This record gives sequence, C-alpha cells and structure tokens, in this order.
Amino acid sequence: TNPDESTVVLMYNAANTAINTGINWQDSFVNYTIPARSAATITWAATSVIPTDIKIEAEDFVSMNGIQLEATTDLGGGQNVGWIGDNDSLTYETNITASGYYNIAYRIASTATASLTLQQGNSSFTTQSIPNTGGWQNWQTVSQTVFLTAGNQPLTVTANAGNWNFNWLALTPADEPITDDGDSDNDINNNDNNTSDSDNDGVLDNLDNCPNTAANTAVDANGCEVSTSSCAGVNAYPNWTSKDWAGGDFTHNEADDLMSYQGNIYAANWYTNSIPGSDNTWRFVRSCQ
Repeated sequence: TNPDESTVVLMYNAANTAINTGINWQDSFVNYTIPARSAATITWAATSVIPTDIKIEAEDFVSMNGIQLEATTDLGGGQNVGWIGDNDSLTYETNITASGYYNIAYRIASTATASLTLQQGNSSFTTQSIPNTGGWQNWQTVSQTVFLTAGNQPLTVTANAGNWNFNWLALTPADEPITDDGDSDNDINNNDNNTSDSDNDGVLDNLDNCPNTAANTAVDANGCEVSTSSCAGVNAYPNWTSKDWAGGDFTHNEADDLMSYQGNIYAANWYTNSIPGSDNTWRFVRSCQ
C-alpha cells in the first residue's frame, strides 16, 4: 500500500498461454487477462483497478515470420528475438482493458538504423525508427504513443527494415500526445490538443488523415477506411497456390504462401496440402475480421 492509500499488485504469468485472474479488494472485484509469459502491474485507486503496465517478452509470440531466438545478455537474461529481416513479423496476444493512449516501449539492439510498424488488429500506427545501438547486445529502449482500443486483439510488430534484435515490448497508459496547431507557443489558448471529431468516425481531427469519411464507415487509427473483408486477395482453401510440375494442377502451398480458412489467414511453413491451421505445416498470420 502506497502513502496515498493506493494499492499496487504485481502479477506475472509464467505459463505459455494467457490466463484470466481475479482480484478481490475490500468490496470490489475485477477480472484481468494476462498474456502468456507477461507481467502486469495493477494499481488499485478508490473503487477501480487500473492496468498500468504490461510487459511481453519478444519470444512469447503466437505467430511469427522469419526470425530465430538466441540467449540475451540484457538485464534479466533469457532469450531475445534475432535474425530479423525486412518484412519479418511477430504477433502477440493482448487484452487491452480500456481504450486510450498507451506508451509502447520496445527493447532493441542493432548494428544499423532500421524501423518497425506496430499494428493492432487491422489498424497500423506511425512507423517507429530504430537507432544503431552499436552491437547485437547493446540494448536501448525506444518508444511511441498510440491509441489502442479495448478488447482481445493481436498486436503485430513488423520490421520495415531488418538487422536488429528485439527483447521485450511494454505497454503503459499515457496522456494524449500534444499536437501543434501551427502557432509558436504552448499557452492554454492555442488549441494544441484538438478534441473535436468532425466526421464522427471516432478519430480526433488532429489525428485524422482522412477527414469527412461517410457515416458508419470502418476506419483505422488514422481515420482512413479499412476493408471489412481483409481476406480479399488471399487464396481461400482449397485453392492452392503451387503445382507439383509445370503442366499440372494446383495441388499445394509452398513455404510462406498464404491461404485463408474460416476467417483466418495462414502461411505455409513448407510444402503442404493439409487444412490451414490443422498442423505444424502452417502458422497463423492474422484474423480477417
């Protein structure tokens, strides 16, 4: 218990799957889902429980493309993700209990400048630059502030450019970032924090890259329309992508070929003609919803 009478509870899920946990305190109760092998710091203030920090180890992905693991010399030891190449990606299970702004911290090491993009569901956020830290085990933390929506949705980290290592990802609730309206000062009359949403799409005007969207249009975090059928353009099972020989029929998928099945997209790990997601010849990429 803190001097201000708030109470802090630190929880760690050491299992390989997410767990749902409950907290009883005085006359209140709350449920909270902790992702696999992740930590959560819970602050109890007044009559509410507020998740203040979620840390996800980089190796605790539910799906990945193109990476390997190695031992790390970073604080805490364990493993880090390495051998990251251009367009490689990692997807993690997350349960965001409240919509709002979050500071996303990435623990990285690199031998060249690079960049990554974070995606929640079908919404992508501003590219995060990665500095040259001077070595594969020379660790630094870089961060960005994004708006996350509540619910169980995958978080995907995609390498726009490779040659960096990744140790962990941390989420902490944050204040709305200040955006400059063009004037030279930051006094209370300058409207630097714009709270209006002219087209009622749920994205504030100062963050909306696509103003005047039609009513009831599905949009991403930038206010731009997104397809509600995101499996479009991906072969649906059993419309295979490859042939056994040049003049033959399409009979299978080769490594990294995509296929959709029952509302999800899968990638082949190697030659396969099984049902997507049914065995280890496939890896989950993302949901089409």
